Amino acid sequence: EGWITGVQLASLSMYHHQDPTHFVEQFAGTDRYVMEYLVDEVLSRQPPRVRSFLMRTAVLDQVCASLAEALMEIVIQDSSQPAGDEAITVTNEAGLPVEEILETIRHANLFLIPLDTEANWYRYHHLFQSLLKHWLQTHCSAQDIAALHAQASRWLAAHGYIEPALDHTLAAGDLEQAARLVERDRHKLLNKGQVTILAQWVEKLPEALIEQRPALLLARAWVHRHRHGAWSSGYSTLLPQIEALLRSQPPTPEVETLWGELYSLQSGLSYFQGDGQRAISMAEQALLKTPTHQAFVRGNTVVNLAIAYRLVGRGEEAKRELIKALDENYEQSPTYVLRLYTPLNTVYLGSADFNRLAHTAAYQLKLAEKEGLIIEVGWGNLFCGGVAYEQNDLAAAAHYFLRVIERPYSVEFLSYSEAAYGLIMTYIALDELDQANWVVDQLVETMLAQNRQPAPLLADWLQVRSVLRKGDVRAARHLALPPTFEPDQESMMGLMDGPGRTLAKLRLAQRTESSLAEAALMLQQLLSVADACFNIWRKIEILAMQALVDDAQGANDKALDRLTEAVTLARPGGVIRTFVDLGPNLAPLLQVLATRKIAPDYIASILAAFPVSELPAPSAPPRDNSPAPELIEPLTDRELEILELLVQRYSNKEIANRLVISPFTVKKHTTNIYQKLQVKGRRQAVTKAKAFDLLPNGH
Repeated sequence: EGWITGVQLASLSMYHHQDPTHFVEQFAGTDRYVMEYLVDEVLSRQPPRVRSFLMRTAVLDQVCASLAEALMEIVIQDSSQPAGDEAITVTNEAGLPVEEILETIRHANLFLIPLDTEANWYRYHHLFQSLLKHWLQTHCSAQDIAALHAQASRWLAAHGYIEPALDHTLAAGDLEQAARLVERDRHKLLNKGQVTILAQWVEKLPEALIEQRPALLLARAWVHRHRHGAWSSGYSTLLPQIEALLRSQPPTPEVETLWGELYSLQSGLSYFQGDGQRAISMAEQALLKTPTHQAFVRGNTVVNLAIAYRLVGRGEEAKRELIKALDENYEQSPTYVLRLYTPLNTVYLGSADFNRLAHTAAYQLKLAEKEGLIIEVGWGNLFCGGVAYEQNDLAAAAHYFLRVIERPYSVEFLSYSEAAYGLIMTYIALDELDQANWVVDQLVETMLAQNRQPAPLLADWLQVRSVLRKGDVRAARHLALPPTFEPDQESMMGLMDGPGRTLAKLRLAQRTESSLAEAALMLQQLLSVADACFNIWRKIEILAMQALVDDAQGANDKALDRLTEAVTLARPGGVIRTFVDLGPNLAPLLQVLATRKIAPDYIASILAAFPVSELPAPSAPPRDNSPAPELIEPLTDRELEILELLVQRYSNKEIANRLVISPFTVKKHTTNIYQKLQVKGRRQAVTKAKAFDLLPNGH
């Protein structure tokens, strides 16, 4: 590119020389020297107004006629021209109009590249612009160049191009104006969910400037919350710094608005610290001080208020507050509306109202995609995935969860991590542990990239869910977890179990006398927390786990009573996976309830989600003497061997290790098995194999 540019510059220079050979013989020195010499040759032979145009627009990455005209109004001193020359103080009162100058430059092949089909915006070839900038710095004072940057900034800011305006303001050395630009437009970015762009703006500013201005620190706090969450240590230390700075400010209306913003952030922090009453108080004060045009802040505040209501057991108030906020006739931006749908969906999730959640989550996702609000797209996909998973549509669940984890740096981390947990659960349900471990690796990699500490129990949680799901008592007894159990600190809303529920599930899966006694005590405490938080979804799971403990301890009637309560709470919302994920030991208890005519159709839908191999054999079915169906092609010995391992729920990798073959070969054999049995997956293959009587006794 450099040589091509140089050749073109040389041809432009030679055009004006009577002796081209002598001109070429003058070249000496480095490539850079030659290029600068050629630029000087080309520019010195341009009409004064064209040369003046090129000098002034050298500071621009993109140029249009109106912007160039604004720069032409700035008086600069060109040291290459004598005093009084037209190039010193060119204005628009004489000479070529700017539009004609652009055309002149374009037809002269001076490296001007159109950026749109209407030829409104142009840029210079990057190498030519670099040379122009160097030429400008050589021939003009730093003060004149700063004046050009300042004028460019004013024009760009007035026309809504804030980020390039900010760059020019900083280049002009006007830090006060740079701060005002970010402070003025930061809420526009927040309202559009463009937190990443806001982060880029703030990072351009000097640290000393940020620390002097509470509005800039608040912008940084929103960015930190987006990237690291309200529970991070950096976030909790940033808020007192803002508060101290605000206390030193006079009580103007602008400062009162900043207090409202701080109260909103403090409300979120109080919630994650488990202080529901303070979270409510801070949110209420924030709503009084935050103007309606700050849609993101108000939406975030109502979110904090609603989840804090749930934390203190006022779930119905949370729902009413959210619906009221949606109905109020604010200057509602899509961001404001969508921020409210996230806590409303959380309320429906906690209420185990998955039918209503399916409707509101789909609406949230549709509106977020229409408006291009990536943060809310993440939340919409997460909730849609949660509904699909709970109602056992595992393919749809994987689709929605994957759409979130594909954008780890665009969505909020909380939605990203929850989607990752949901996808792990989905792969466990599909018996694809290799894929589940891949998601764990992706999650850990993202957390480390964002300077987060990966959850210490992440791998343990994955193992516990897996052994509980399979009813693998031996594997469960080989697992060990820290005996930490603090039910008051237990998160009840996330897809990933907290340490308390993880430990309780492990003790349940181990099925020893002492482990069951521990599980019973833990579950009773967790049930109290779920009741206090008005969390029906978690209460359903805890009741079902208590039923399993009672059954294992021989208290069958008590177990059935608890399970009846769980089924009664779960039936309206169509809860499925919460029961299935507790493993095969729950299926016989559910069958007993069905025989007692307790929600038999609903229980049938739950039992249908269990693998056939995990269901108890029906009692004394009538013998079918009809001939067994025939295969379209017999299975080979190797295929029968692999089929038997599929029944035992081995993964492809485990089968490969056991048979000392490659995973690719296993995949090829399973594909042949599915084709011969005319099925689509391993579960259907197992069912069909039993129908064909292909399995040895005991399977």
